[in-house]
Amino acid sequence: MPEPVICPGCGQSLPAYPDGGICPKCATRILPPAKAEPKGIDEEIQRLSETRETCSTCGKLLPAGSKLCPSCRAAEPHIPSRHGLPVWASLLIVVAFAAIAGGIVYYYTLQWGHDQHVAQVKAELESARQAAASDKVREAVLSLESARKRLEWFDAADPDRDTLLSDIERAGKDLRVTLAEKLKAMIKRDEVADAQRFYDVEIKSIDSDGSLRDLLTKAIADNAALQDFRKSLKLAQKLHADGSFTDALKEISALRTRVQDPIRARALEAMAELRSTVEELQSKWVKEAFDKGQALLDNGMFTEAGPSFELARQYVSSSDVTLKRKVQDAIYLLSERRVVGVVISLGPVRVVTPETVRAEIMTHLGRKLSDEGILMLVIAGSADPKAAQLDRVVTVNYKEDKGREFASETGSEKATGTRISCDLKITPVAGGNALWQDHVAAETGAIGGVGKAAFNDSALRDNASAAFWRAFDALSIPNASLLP
Repeated sequence: MPEPVICPGCGQSLPAYPDGGICPKCATRILPPAKAEPKGIDEEIQRLSETRETCSTCGKLLPAGSKLCPSCRAAEPHIPSRHGLPVWASLLIVVAFAAIAGGIVYYYTLQWGHDQHVAQVKAELESARQAAASDKVREAVLSLESARKRLEWFDAADPDRDTLLSDIERAGKDLRVTLAEKLKAMIKRDEVADAQRFYDVEIKSIDSDGSLRDLLTKAIADNAALQDFRKSLKLAQKLHADGSFTDALKEISALRTRVQDPIRARALEAMAELRSTVEELQSKWVKEAFDKGQALLDNGMFTEAGPSFELARQYVSSSDVTLKRKVQDAIYLLSERRVVGVVISLGPVRVVTPETVRAEIMTHLGRKLSDEGILMLVIAGSADPKAAQLDRVVTVNYKEDKGREFASETGSEKATGTRISCDLKITPVAGGNALWQDHVAAETGAIGGVGKAAFNDSALRDNASAAFWRAFDALSIPNASLLP
């Protein structure tokens, strides 16, 4: 029985070697089979059952169990066997991928919805702000309510929900503050009717707790009190302008008490300015009364000065400590007749002017009399009309004479010293003997050179003046001689 042959070109199995060695199908030349000795039946069965492989390069059959082609000597590449996945595993992979893809789609769908709701809430908040800025209160409130309603979509644990809720609460608070400020501003401009209408039309329906209604009511009451205060201020200013000084002080002082009342005047924003105006006017007018009394006192009109000082004392504020003390001192000095006239008589004065010496006398003598509780009134003499209501007069006779000559330490410069003398006495205005008198004198000391750069008559005169005023301040004037 002929041996089957496989065509190396097309792989066609032929039942026997073809004639001429040519494949009838693809015309490929087929080598003739090798001669083999007859084998037994078992060997033939084994040969036929073996799987013969062909060379992938030349297409010839490979020897059984060999991977090397005897014709072209090419090695047959190793082709690993392929094992496919079970059907159930493939289905499981498909299902897993589908689940993952579905989860991703679901997540992004939720995220998109979340972002959309956040944007919608923010849009409602912006609408509320714009409506509030345009005084469209109802629209602002509706926008806030809509924003709050949209929060129901969010999960309670969502951090964006808490943030948005805080924004809504803040916007609501800002709206109430804005409305309150608007009402106050309208009332401050005396637009009370417009404020009431604005509340009734725009605000009343949303003022659930009545807080804005109470604010409006209080603001109207405060405005009424403020208008009353301003009316009293205008009245006081008119009285002052008309010359009714006492009535003006009385009105302004009463008004000051009212505007300082912490109960009646509290929470009025315009009260600070009004209070400052009232306090300034009262202090100014009290000072005016004091200055008027002082002017009368300086002219010896003690009787006429008394009422002005009393008026100042009645209305001076306790916070005006300095003015209050001056008023009390003036009233005391007048009531105790502790005012004396002072007549200053100047003789020759060296180096400096008489005005300078007169100012020095008034300073030192005024301080000495003040220490004794006596007020000094400078007059021209006993016949001066200002002395009509005086009981005592202090006469001061002051003069400066040339002293001895001094030479500088080097002997190159010379200057004349000064001798200062002053006679003081107290006499009754009505005339008669002196109640007290004394004499003070001093001169330039034996000091040699006062200083090379300042050695002159003026420097030596200053030396004498300093010695004189030390002696003058040490002089004691008896209080009994100064009083009636």
